[in-house]
Amino acid sequence: MVIAYDLQFRRALAPWAIRGEYLAAMAASLAVLILCMISLGGYRIVTRLSFQKQVETVARGAFLHTLLVSVGLLGLDMLGGARRFVLASAALVPFALFLSRISLHKIRVYLSKRGFGIRRAMVIGSGSSAAAVFKRFSRAPELEYEIVGVLIDRNNPFAESEEETSCILGCVQDLPSLARSYDIDIVFALEWNPNDSNHRNWVSICKRAHLPLRYLSEHTDLLLQRTGILDLTGVPLVSVQNSVPTRGRRLAKRSLDLAGASLLLAIVSPIMLLIAIAIRLDSSGPIIFRQRRLTLDGSSFYMLKFRTMVSNAEDIRNALETANEASGPLFKIRHDPRITRVGKILRKTSLDELPQLINVLRGEMSLVGPRPPLPHEVACYEDWHTRRLQGLQGMTGLWQISGRSDIDFEKMVLLDLYYLENQSLLFDLEILMGTIPTILFGRGAY
Repeated sequence: MVIAYDLQFRRALAPWAIRGEYLAAMAASLAVLILCMISLGGYRIVTRLSFQKQVETVARGAFLHTLLVSVGLLGLDMLGGARRFVLASAALVPFALFLSRISLHKIRVYLSKRGFGIRRAMVIGSGSSAAAVFKRFSRAPELEYEIVGVLIDRNNPFAESEEETSCILGCVQDLPSLARSYDIDIVFALEWNPNDSNHRNWVSICKRAHLPLRYLSEHTDLLLQRTGILDLTGVPLVSVQNSVPTRGRRLAKRSLDLAGASLLLAIVSPIMLLIAIAIRLDSSGPIIFRQRRLTLDGSSFYMLKFRTMVSNAEDIRNALETANEASGPLFKIRHDPRITRVGKILRKTSLDELPQLINVLRGEMSLVGPRPPLPHEVACYEDWHTRRLQGLQGMTGLWQISGRSDIDFEKMVLLDLYYLENQSLLFDLEILMGTIPTILFGRGAY
C-alpha cells in the first residue's frame, strides 16, 4: 500500500513520513483486506496440494478488497483523486499475498523436514498397503506426519514379507500403552467397514487412548478425482465429477500460454543469444537439441532444448544404464559424464528449457502441465500411468515445484494426475509463480 501511495503522488516516502489521514486510510484498507481473507477462510492451514484453494481464496479476497475500497473512496468522494492508488493496490495486493503464501509454505516445508511441527502417527492396517503408506510418509516429511509404525488386528492376517513385518509395532488392542511409549498424536486406519465389529472396536480403543482416528485411503486414484455429494430424496450419493476441461477453460489456458510465451520470449531473447554463443564455444554439435516426445493422447512432437550434453550422448547412454538413479522408466544420473561444462550451468538454472517457449507458441506444449515423456518411457507405463497423457504436456508443473529429480516416478505421476483433475487458470498462475523460487535455488535440478 505504501508503494501504491508513492505511485499515486509520484514520490517515494518512508511509511512514517506519510500524512496521518492517509495512514489512517491505509490502516482501514488493511483491516478490510484481513476481514475479507478471514471471511473467505484465507488463513486456514492447508497442505502442499491445497495450493489451488489458496490461490482462489487470494484472488477472491483481493477482488473483494479492491471493490470495497473503491466503494469506500467513492462514498468519501475521493475516487477521482485516488484512482492511481486503487489501481496500484489492485495489482500489488494479490502479488504480495501470493508471494507471502509461497514464502510461508517454503518455510513450513523447510521446518517440517527438520522435525518442527511434526505429528507422530500410527497406521492400523496390514500387508503391502500398510508398508507402502509407511514408506510414502517416511519420504515426505513436508506432510507434517511421522508414521512411527503399523498396528495390526489380532483377528486379521498381516505381513507377508520381511519388509512388511519390519514396521509392525504391535496389535490395535495394545494401542493405549504403545501410544504412551511412542508419544503418538493421531491414528490412521487404512481399512474401514462400519459393519465390522472389529473396526468399531478401533474407535473405542482410540477414545480410551484419547487419540483421534482418521481414515487414510490407499485408493489415491479415487481421491484425486473431483467428488461431490448429491441428495437423492434423503439418500446421500457420492458422485465423481467429469474433470474434462470445458471449451472456455481450454481457451483461457491457450490465451495464457500465448501471452506468457510471447512476453517471456521478448524478455529472454538476449539471454538465449548469449547461451547459443556459449554452447558453440564450449563443444561441437548443434545448439538446439530436438527430441521426440509424447503429449496429449499420445501424439508426438519434437521438443526443443538447448544442448547440454556431448553430441553423441544418445549413443553412449546404454553404457550408463547401470548408473541410473531414477525410479520407474525414467533415466537420471546426478553426475552424468555426458553433460558439458555449459550444460551443467544450464541444467542447474533450467535455462536449457527456454527454447520450449517456441513449442508453446506452436501449441505443442503448454506453460503448465505434466512433463512430456519419451516414447520408450511410455512403453513401460502401467495402465494408470498413461492418464498423465490426457492433458497437454507443459514446461513446468507440480512435479517441478515439488522437487523435480528428487522425487520418485510414482509420486511424479500422482502429482501430474492431481494437476489434471484440478487444473484451472488460477492453479496455472500459482504453479508459474512457484516455479520462480525453484529455478532460483536450483532445487532438484541435475
